[in-house]
Amino acid sequence: MCRSLPWVLLLLSQWKVCAVIFILFAYAFFLALVLAACLQYFPPSEGIKSFFAALTIGVSCVTALMSSLVAIYGSKRAEEAAIKLEDYKKEIIGKIEEQKTELAKDLANHNQTLQKELQKINEVSDKELVKLQEITLKREIDVYQDLYAAADHYYLALSKLQSSEWNSAESLAAEAEMQKTRSKLPYMESPDHRLLWERIWTRALTIAKEAKSAKTDDQPALWQKHASEFGGMLQEMEKIVTAKYPRPKAF
Repeated sequence: MCRSLPWVLLLLSQWKVCAVIFILFAYAFFLALVLAACLQYFPPSEGIKSFFAALTIGVSCVTALMSSLVAIYGSKRAEEAAIKLEDYKKEIIGKIEEQKTELAKDLANHNQTLQKELQKINEVSDKELVKLQEITLKREIDVYQDLYAAADHYYLALSKLQSSEWNSAESLAAEAEMQKTRSKLPYMESPDHRLLWERIWTRALTIAKEAKSAKTDDQPALWQKHASEFGGMLQEMEKIVTAKYPRPKAF
């Protein structure tokens, strides 16, 4: 039993060849039966024509029968092949749909991850932008405050002409402060603001120059000469600073 099993498996694996051999064997078997029947019922000794006529009819019948059987078998095999093909197509379509579903899930997860990363980047960018705006605003505030403070210091030093208490040391100190803060002019928002500050400085230099050659008793008159215009320019500068950066209201 065990020794014959490999031969059985071999025959099953070669079923097409076996089927052809079986058909040929069956065809030969039926032809032999037809020949035997013709020899028995239509012997050549009683008439050769009758024998060959019966043999021809018999062979034709066997051939027709075998052709029908082969056709039925072929049709059955074709039907099975069509069913298997349809099942295979369904299996392939199912796998494709499954892969498409998995791909859609992966794509959705990837898009979700990208959206989260993009949101993080936008949040960081917004924070950095706000931080940069705060730094820029603070620097601009410092610039306006420093430039205005220098101009106001110069104004206070020169305003002592009104009481004949002006001295060149304070004016020189104020002049040095103006020169130091002048490097911040490019950071002012408007060219008009820069021009106004330079006009204040020019007028302060003019007053200080005249004060050096003026007598002590003439200092009040010198101040009255420039106070109105000089003070007006400083007030204009003060309005710009307070309008741009208003002070918080007291509660």
